[in-house]
Amino acid sequence: MKGIGKVMISAVYLILMTLLYCSFTFEDVGVMVGGYHILYFYILGIGIVLLACISFLIKPNIGNGILALKYSGILSVLYFVSIFFSLIVWLLDMSEPAVIVRGVFVAVYQIIAVLTAAATLYLFGEKGVFMDLTAMSLTYAIAAVRAVLQGGIGAFVEEFIRLMATFSLETGPLMTIMENVSLQFSLATYIVYFVVSAKGNKKKHIGAILLALVFSVISIKRIVLLSAGIACVLGWLLRCLPREAGKKATLFLCGLCGIGAYVYVWLIGNGLFNWLTDMGINTMARVYMYEDMRQYYELNITYIGRGLGFVTKMIQMGDITTRVGVSDIHNDFLRQYIEQGFAGFMIWAFGLFFIRVGYFMKRNIDHGIIVFAIIFNSYITYLTDNTYVLFFPNITVALAVMAYEFDKQAEKERAKLCRQ
Repeated sequence: MKGIGKVMISAVYLILMTLLYCSFTFEDVGVMVGGYHILYFYILGIGIVLLACISFLIKPNIGNGILALKYSGILSVLYFVSIFFSLIVWLLDMSEPAVIVRGVFVAVYQIIAVLTAAATLYLFGEKGVFMDLTAMSLTYAIAAVRAVLQGGIGAFVEEFIRLMATFSLETGPLMTIMENVSLQFSLATYIVYFVVSAKGNKKKHIGAILLALVFSVISIKRIVLLSAGIACVLGWLLRCLPREAGKKATLFLCGLCGIGAYVYVWLIGNGLFNWLTDMGINTMARVYMYEDMRQYYELNITYIGRGLGFVTKMIQMGDITTRVGVSDIHNDFLRQYIEQGFAGFMIWAFGLFFIRVGYFMKRNIDHGIIVFAIIFNSYITYLTDNTYVLFFPNITVALAVMAYEFDKQAEKERAKLCRQ
């Protein structure tokens, strides 16, 4: 009976998680609830959390539950801090209700992503990473079948070869179906996790790395390959150092990243992308986006921000217009600065590393370094993309951050509870 229960939970989880990833490609991606458009993948994420709750009620796993809650609490701190700073701005500026609602939901959706990851680990322990990868594999398999049915196997192979030969510069309608799955950032996170944490069962790690590489190549993005490559090398180098030296070097890099985030915003505000364009570098029209946003922020320590949700909601309502038709500005650092202000941005930029890396570093130096590599991988994508607010990457980052030695730590939590 126990075996049947586990199989049923695994089957329900895979169905929910595969639907969650597939829902992004649906013609209708959400449903209206109380006048608000709620995307299906948020609802399915809540469904996975409820699955974990039901499992707990039937047969509680106390160690997994305590650890999952602890970890998800740490990962959610920054979202609550962002809401706190935004509340101040919303009250001072008398912000429009639509902007406030959008801002609150931005944080709520990120917290749902963390809880979805925590629920996965509660249900399956460290194997939750492989369950998530299985759901991603099924999602890509469904997309591949759709592409082949639409254009045939010959056209599929031809487009794939052209995509590889041109390093994603030339694609076709069938490869676009694969790219629209939008799991590139998530798979890059797993590549970093498996490479930097490679210990113990290396066969599983090598298999998962190969799997992630295959799907990353199919839906190739240059920033993904760059970020994952740098993060893997840096993570390995830090783990090769003596433990205390690795710890100090990691914390030093955390500080540099915090400072670097503001320096990057300052450079953008002072024409970095104009200079890059003048040098003949193709910035994919980002120079126009950043020029158009310049009037909405100030580069000084007294700038208090516009509040969470300001950029995307104001673009959606037409109150912010850019020369490029986008729903976001493809720069997490700049958006965070515009919305959080100088103080909020600096707390966010340093907290991104010191709160998360610092917490896990105290528990285990190796874990702290792995967490740094995972977050640094995301940090690079923040330079030119909006992955900080994307649901899928947030699930994967949370899963990868929490997964290392989860079973061992959960057993310690159980033992600690028994001693009390």
